[in-house]
Amino acid sequence: MRATYFGANGWQLSFPDLNILLDPWLVGPLCFGNSSWFFESRLPHDWPIPPAVDLVLLTQG
Repeated sequence: MRATYFGANGWQLSFPDLNILLDPWLVGPLCFGNSSWFFESRLPHDWPIPPAVDLVLLTQG
């Protein structure tokens, strides 16, 4: 297994036959409820979206 940390609690878990994205935040700003006046954050840089993903697992929101 290989684990890649994307920041902000996002991970890619890679197994020989399976690629999982766990809580990905890869591009763009993060704001809650379309309320950037309340909270908005940005990544230091955009992460490339992995070319082959078998499962996207969202545990928050």
